[in-house]
Amino acid sequence: LLSRVGAGWLKRLGWPALAVSVLLLLLVFTPLGVSVNGNRNWIQLPGGFTAQPSEAAKLGLSLWMACVLVRKGPLLSEWKHSAVPVLFPVGLLVVGLVLLGNDLGTAMIILLIVAGALFFAGTPLRLFI
Repeated sequence: LLSRVGAGWLKRLGWPALAVSVLLLLLVFTPLGVSVNGNRNWIQLPGGFTAQPSEAAKLGLSLWMACVLVRKGPLLSEWKHSAVPVLFPVGLLVVGLVLLGNDLGTAMIILLIVAGALFFAGTPLRLFI
C-alpha cells in the first residue's frame, strides 16, 4: 500500500508517525499496558485486541528518520548533524521507552535500525567509532 504513495505524501507522514509511535509507547505505562513474560510492552485494547507498540515505533521512527536525513543530507559529514536529532533526543527517547518496558531485544533492534539509517544516509564511518 505504501509503495503506491508518493514521496511527498510520505514526507508529510514522518512527524505524525513519530508522534503516534511515541504516544503508543507511552500507553504501555497506563492501565491499558499488559505484562507478558515480565515485559510490559503490550497494550490491551477494548474488544480483546492486543498490540505491541514497539512494532509501530520501528516503522514510525524509520519513516521520520528518512525525512530528517534527506533534509540534512549535505550536512551529515558533521557529527552534530548526524547525531541530532536522530540519536539525541528522539532515538534515545524511543529506545528509553522500550527499555522501560524491559524489552532489551527490541531496543537493540531499534538501535540497529537507527545505525542502518545513518549508514545508508551517508554518515561517515569515522562517526560510528
